[in-house]
Order: sequence, then structure tokens, then C-alpha cells
Amino acid sequence: VLPVFAESQGANKYGRLVDNAQLLSDIEYAQLKEHIDTVSEKYTFDVVIVTEKSIGDKTPTEYADDFFDYKGYGEGDNHDGILFLLDMENRKWDISTTGAGIPYFTDYGQEKIMDDVKPYLSDGEYYDAFDTFVTMAQVFNLPCASCDLNAPADTLSQESMQQWLDAAAIFNTYLR
Repeated sequence: VLPVFAESQGANKYGRLVDNAQLLSDIEYAQLKEHIDTVSEKYTFDVVIVTEKSIGDKTPTEYADDFFDYKGYGEGDNHDGILFLLDMENRKWDISTTGAGIPYFTDYGQEKIMDDVKPYLSDGEYYDAFDTFVTMAQVFNLPCASCDLNAPADTLSQESMQQWLDAAAIFNTYLR
């Protein structure tokens, strides 16, 4: 029997890609949405991207945290997930993490992800920036989300091993 994947309330109601700043074409939106949903469902971990024309008086951190929390994003009891916010008015971005996202997306990991994302943002290549964010989030952190890091290495499940191998293969493409 395969487990049934149930989307978070936020993903179900708003989707994991919320392009309020209308930065993506219809084709880019569809492709990116599929990538985000595939990664989120594979790891049972909400990956959310939000673009806004303006976030009002809030800081990007406040807005990103509130958007994730109050819209009902996050998988499981701990609301596991990560949200990337792009505020076009102030040309600022922020990352919000919850649940398993907090230990897996450390400041260092976020910096490394954004090292690959920021050049695309600077060039106005938003699809490439967001797609890279999703891919790099998967590479650096998501395989860990479903692994018991305290388990002895010889007890890792076949699925966990495959997730690590998938991540290594993706990471290897970035090293070339």
C-alpha cells in the first residue's frame, strides 16, 4: 500500500507558486509549478515561492513568515517547509523555514543556495532564479527531511538511500 500524499492547507488553497508580481509567463508558471509540486510531494515538504509587487510596511522576513504561517503552509505536524519571497517594490528577498526546514536549511545552506539564485535575480531571469532555488533546495537539504539522522547507516531505508543518490547526482551536475 502506497502512502497517500495530502497537500498542506496552503498548497491546496493557494498553490505553492504564488506569482502576485506576475513575473512569469504562463508556460514558465506551469513548468515551475510542476517542478515545485514534484519536489514537495516527493519529500513531503512544502517548497513555496511567492512574488509580490509590494509587501507594505512589513519587513521581508515578517511578510515571508506570516505568509507561510497564516496561509496554512507546511507538511505534517511540524509544518515542514521553506518559502522564498521576492518583494519587487524594495528589490528584496527572504527565506522562511519551519519545522524540519529550520535545521536543514541553515544560514550557510541558504547562503549557498542564494549564491546560485542571486545572479538570475539581478539579470531579471526570474524563472531561472526560482527553478534554481527549487533544485538547490532539493540538493542541499531535502533528502535529509525524510531520513532519521540518528539511525545507524546500515538501517537506512532503500527510499532514503535513493534520495541521497538522487541528490548526489543533481549536485554533481552543478560541479561541472
